[in-house]
Amino acid sequence: MTTHHEQSLRRGGSFELTLDGLTKVFPAADGHEVAAVDHLSLRVAAGTFLTLCGPSGCGKTTTLRMIAGLESPTSGEIHLAGQAIAHIPPNRRNIGLVFQSYALFPHLTVFDNVAYPLQVKKEAATVIRRDVDEVLELLELTTLTQRYPNQLSGGQQQRVALARALVTRPSLLLFDEPLSNLDARLRIHVRAEIRRLQKALGITAVYVTHDQVEAMSMSDEIAIMRDGKIEQVGPPKTLYFHPATKYTAEFIGRANLLPARVLTVEGSSARVQVFGREYRLSLPGAGVSPHDEVAVMLRPESVSLNGEGSKDLVGTIRQMTFAGTTVEYVVETDGMELLVTELGDHREVPLDEGMQVQVHLNPDRMHLLSS
Repeated sequence: MTTHHEQSLRRGGSFELTLDGLTKVFPAADGHEVAAVDHLSLRVAAGTFLTLCGPSGCGKTTTLRMIAGLESPTSGEIHLAGQAIAHIPPNRRNIGLVFQSYALFPHLTVFDNVAYPLQVKKEAATVIRRDVDEVLELLELTTLTQRYPNQLSGGQQQRVALARALVTRPSLLLFDEPLSNLDARLRIHVRAEIRRLQKALGITAVYVTHDQVEAMSMSDEIAIMRDGKIEQVGPPKTLYFHPATKYTAEFIGRANLLPARVLTVEGSSARVQVFGREYRLSLPGAGVSPHDEVAVMLRPESVSLNGEGSKDLVGTIRQMTFAGTTVEYVVETDGMELLVTELGDHREVPLDEGMQVQVHLNPDRMHLLSS
């Protein structure tokens, strides 16, 4: 149920963000130029939580900083609610930004930290009191109003930073790896809280992280970035089960990439040979042709051991790792190592290293990759 304070904060609205040919070029030490972001185009629908995800140096933070106004684009356009904002100063964009470092003022109390953006706007004292009280209650910070940042836990500091970003009722909320300074258990709690608030407020959000689990658990859509460009964008399940490229397949989750050859193409499917066995698989978006050498992706949980299937392979367990809720195996078969994940209590008699096993590849979970 939406609270009164959530309804009040929703007055800021929900707006679409579009990036069109966004480019940022930096000079390199050797005198050449390097494109950190390279003609990037993206649409983030109103109310969507989109994550820019990729390794260090892929351009995700530079993209976020251009949206926020902390970097100027070399070329390209940024539109928020249909308005071009690339040349508008950051303090006039009505964008909330939550930093990795929290960036709280150590000499100010929680209340004054959250009030600071409203004070900069020279809002009336009564408006500041009302708006700060609303957001502090929303984030369950009312008992901490007179504390200073050094008197707060990491999770409390993060909530104060989020409250400060929300207090101006921004049109867009940006997150720059905000959970990287928290321990693993607290990260899970805070990311759930961020997602709950974003959905309750209906605010458009762009989140930057290199953590694929974070991206998968929080996002409506994920944009995988590589060398300043978007490799693929889509809902988490689409990227996980139907990646467009090997890069996406290996970046989101873990993947077995099996060498394969296309035998025939018929309509929207292809007959493909994998490990000498034939499977009929749906065609990828790019399409393939007979005799093409391709790859078939299969997630570790879609490989099973010691089942019964006519196309099963014979393999040897080279490594077994107990991970609590799961057991992970590395199985060598046909000169290749496969990753296999099973539930930790799946077997009464566990399999062990050195054992020979039957290896079953789930054809319903095979995904054909053309690149």
